[in-house]
Amino acid sequence: FQGHPSRQGIPFLVLSCMESELREMLERHPGALYAEEDDDMYLVPELPVDSSSTSFWGLDRIDDRQGLDGDYHTAASGQGVHVYVMDTGIVTSHPEFDGYRAIPTLEVDGNGIHECAATDTNCARDNHGHGTHCAGTIAGTTAGVAPGATVHAVKVLSDSGGGSFSWFEAAIDWVMVHGQKPAVISASLGGLVYLRSLDEMITEAKAVGVTVVVAAGNNGLSQSHADACHAMPAAALDAITVGATTAGDTRATYSSVGHCVDIFAPGSNIVSASPSGGYQAMSGTSMACPHVAGAAALLLSEDANRTPEQVKSILLQRSTPNAITETVPD
Repeated sequence: FQGHPSRQGIPFLVLSCMESELREMLERHPGALYAEEDDDMYLVPELPVDSSSTSFWGLDRIDDRQGLDGDYHTAASGQGVHVYVMDTGIVTSHPEFDGYRAIPTLEVDGNGIHECAATDTNCARDNHGHGTHCAGTIAGTTAGVAPGATVHAVKVLSDSGGGSFSWFEAAIDWVMVHGQKPAVISASLGGLVYLRSLDEMITEAKAVGVTVVVAAGNNGLSQSHADACHAMPAAALDAITVGATTAGDTRATYSSVGHCVDIFAPGSNIVSASPSGGYQAMSGTSMACPHVAGAAALLLSEDANRTPEQVKSILLQRSTPNAITETVPD
């Protein structure tokens, strides 16, 4: 992979070589700022749920400061906004997407970058379930925060939920160069590592008008890694990092914490689209992230000229401070 800085992308190069070869290459190219090792990334895993759950309580919760009232209302719909769901893919034919609001867009893996034909439903297809669920929460007709938005399937994780951070970075560069605006990236993935290149890429994406929303991680029960600042992309300075809550307005026990978390959103027992064409409940900060990505799409449909910084600021202004009590068992 390589970036496209001349086309508003990012100056980076991914290669496989021996350390001695890398040293020689850097000596020949003194303009290179640094090199760092690629690392594995994974979807932020879904957690055990109440399989009998059928309510869209997450939608109900985010439209009212006072809690659940059994309904979801929003003045905006997300129409005209493009959300790039970087995940295991999307089953774009799911009825939640009305046959046209989910588009096969891109596959990135160890073999390179493959752009999808808009009609190729096998390209960037979700054979896992994680990506379709996230996309449904963003823009599903009944399950979605922004039911007028368009979601793009960007498959950067395998069917088993794994990948490399370089795949994610290549996809970000692609969206910066080719993505339709206004654009949001939703990424419920990560790994316990810090990558300067990814941190800087997200800053550059923000600079060209792409709002990046990421999951905080499900390490809340870990004594050594509960802080979201220990993981990427949760620790990225210019990402909007999302923790998870329960229907009782408590922090979900699994949700990562710390000053890198910008906002909390519903994450436990979230019902959304499943690859089979039906619905399923999942839990995790993976489920909280698309609530905020959908909310970002609503703000951009109100005013397409809003910058990522303005989107984040308005999200925080419209959120409710001190609404979450400390963790109780889910």
